[in-house]
Amino acid sequence: MISWSRTDNDDETQPSDGWQDDPDRPPTIKTRPKRDGNLVRYALGKAYLGSTTPLLIYIPDVQLPLVIHPAPLIVMGRLDADTTEDVSLDLTPYEAHAKGVSRLHAVLHRTEGTISIEDMESANGTFVNGRRLIPHQPHLLRDGDEIVLGTLSLRVAFQ
Repeated sequence: MISWSRTDNDDETQPSDGWQDDPDRPPTIKTRPKRDGNLVRYALGKAYLGSTTPLLIYIPDVQLPLVIHPAPLIVMGRLDADTTEDVSLDLTPYEAHAKGVSRLHAVLHRTEGTISIEDMESANGTFVNGRRLIPHQPHLLRDGDEIVLGTLSLRVAFQ
């Protein structure tokens, strides 16, 4: 059985069974990127969103994306005369009422390196890539995910 140990180079590991000095040993195996602060990005893959990176939300038939700057909590819904909630992303201009978006529909939670979405017991549901979310259970978002609030489609992009 071969065990693996680190070498002086942070980018490589090699077997620790005496092959270190053997010129015929197999090539080293890359296991992770160099330690330059990108380990979290590497581990999260398409779910990584940098702490200063804006979230882009694309809406069909809308030419430019919505640019959401970093904030720990973003409330998605629609504003009207009866709205008492603090909605930070008002979807009213995108036919939100007609498409079944609740006044307080979903919340985006931004943490260090990730963003998740949580349905707030909306009347018509929140879907990510076709799967309905269970209310009050955050779901990790990835670059390119499709979110549907009622029947309003959104696509997220991490710039």
